[in-house]
Amino acid sequence: MANLEGRLLNGRYRVDELIGRGGMAEVYKVWDSKRATYLALKLLREDMAQDPVFLRHFRREAQTVGQIAASQYCALLRHLSRRIFWPTC
Repeated sequence: MANLEGRLLNGRYRVDELIGRGGMAEVYKVWDSKRATYLALKLLREDMAQDPVFLRHFRREAQTVGQIAASQYCALLRHLSRRIFWPTC
C-alpha cells in the first residue's frame, strides 16, 4: 500500500501518520478539518477490497461500530470508496 502521510483526502481529512499495519489493512491518524478533531482511518489492502467475502465481513464490522456510535461512544463517519473510516473513541 502507498503511504498516505501528508495527503489530503476528500478535501478535509489530512493524513498525519501511520499508526498501525496488519495483514489486511493500515490505520492512519487523520485530522478532520470540518469537525476539528483527530480520527483513525482504516484502509483495506487493495486485494482485500476486491474480495466480496471479506468486504461483507468488514461491512458487518462497520455496522457494529455504527451501533456503538448510536450509543455515543464513537462516531462512525463514512465510507470512502470501499475504504472505511473507523471511529474515533
